[in-house]
Amino acid sequence: MNPQALLEENTSLRHQVTLQGDQIKLLQEQLDWFKRQLFGKRSEKIIDNPNQLSLELELEQITQELKEQTIAAHKRRKQAKGKDKLTLPDNLPVETKILDLPKEEKTCLQTGQPLVKIGEEISRKLAHKPGSYYIKEIIRPKYALPNNEGIAIHPMPEGIIPRCQADESFLAEIFTRKFGDHLPLYRIAEILSREEIIISRQLLSQWVLRCGKALEPLYKELEKQILKSPSIHVDE
Repeated sequence: MNPQALLEENTSLRHQVTLQGDQIKLLQEQLDWFKRQLFGKRSEKIIDNPNQLSLELELEQITQELKEQTIAAHKRRKQAKGKDKLTLPDNLPVETKILDLPKEEKTCLQTGQPLVKIGEEISRKLAHKPGSYYIKEIIRPKYALPNNEGIAIHPMPEGIIPRCQADESFLAEIFTRKFGDHLPLYRIAEILSREEIIISRQLLSQWVLRCGKALEPLYKELEKQILKSPSIHVDE
């Protein structure tokens, strides 16, 4: 492995360690809060709900799983197993979208010659629309630049989570079920499994945490607007 590859891999590993540290910290804070609600002075205010204990156990298990993860130096990233698992059924419908370069960009500005198509980049994401799940397939044709100067390709649309296997429509569905319908992640995973969509609870947790981090600026802006109000009402 050349020095540049080692440097890039080291940077990637450091990023993973930082991300896992943030996840552990957030989950520990959530776990501490639930313990206070169940066993602290305010426990008499909690509505008797067996799901709260299940959620506490779920958070404990996820936290333990994250703590037990080890990253060996100078090892290539292996295919996700178990904890980061995503398995889709073969019969899931596919909706294809082609993102091609504009016509004027398919001609070399220096030589005036048309660029030669050399292949395609295909990205597939799990997506959702009311009543069904599907695969969103994005095809981006690749063109060779003259004199071996590289390739030209339409940029990939930005997403809330870079290089995520889930489309924003699917992530929105997960957020709705978790925070709107108050379903814990393990139940969401069970519901999806009936559609033959197998997603590990830890992968769902990572998506929720990373979406929450990405939406933090929106949260702060909402908080700022609320605090400007002459009065604030809360429901405890």
